[in-house]
Amino acid sequence: MWVCAYKFDENGYILKFKARICARGDLQWTDQETYAATLAAQTFRATTAIIAAYDLETRSYDVINAYVNARLKQPIRCKCPEGYEQSGLEWEVIMALYGLKESARLWYDDIVKTLAEFDLYPVPGVHCLFSNSWLTLNLL
Repeated sequence: MWVCAYKFDENGYILKFKARICARGDLQWTDQETYAATLAAQTFRATTAIIAAYDLETRSYDVINAYVNARLKQPIRCKCPEGYEQSGLEWEVIMALYGLKESARLWYDDIVKTLAEFDLYPVPGVHCLFSNSWLTLNLL
């Protein structure tokens, strides 16, 4: 389905219009692993407190269109969304879409591999926290 977003100025005129395709994951069946870890609020608060207390350096990033950067393990065929329909035409989706059940897991696996290339590894027992510390490497 199409998901549209509009941004207006103070006078009500359209500044920006964005549209994206989202999958109907509620209609999808998959036997692939779909769980993807998320950062716990406690972990974020504790990490922020340690960084402030010891005057450490840290970085955080926001990845735009994160899910659509992950490649599907096998292509999915789907019907065209309303407004783009043509008789007998289907789409073959090769990249993850928002709404697919496995998109979050594929993105998480992809970002973990990418961070490992930069010598950043998951902190054991803490989801979504990565470090380049020698301690982390010795615990793995």
